[in-house]
Amino acid sequence: MDRTPSPYDTPRPPKSYFGEAVLTLAIYYFGMLIGGFFANLYFLRRAREDREEGIPTKYVGCLHALLLFHIALAAAIGVGVVYLLVTGQLAAMFSG
Repeated sequence: MDRTPSPYDTPRPPKSYFGEAVLTLAIYYFGMLIGGFFANLYFLRRAREDREEGIPTKYVGCLHALLLFHIALAAAIGVGVVYLLVTGQLAAMFSG
């Protein structure tokens, strides 16, 4: 039984998340780190929902890379602050 393709059988073009990745990057670097983190999580959730609905997505890896980079950056800053606290250099910086 060959079925004739209908106009509704055409594949949907993929949803690009490149614009969302650029917006998230801008939010991160304009001083709103927490806002960038939540925006990143929101856009990743939307991309997952789109994929579950059968909508092809692209450039979602950019959002993943931004999230991983900024988590690593926050961890490195945290380790640096702990190091300065343990060695007493942080108090020396602010005591003059």
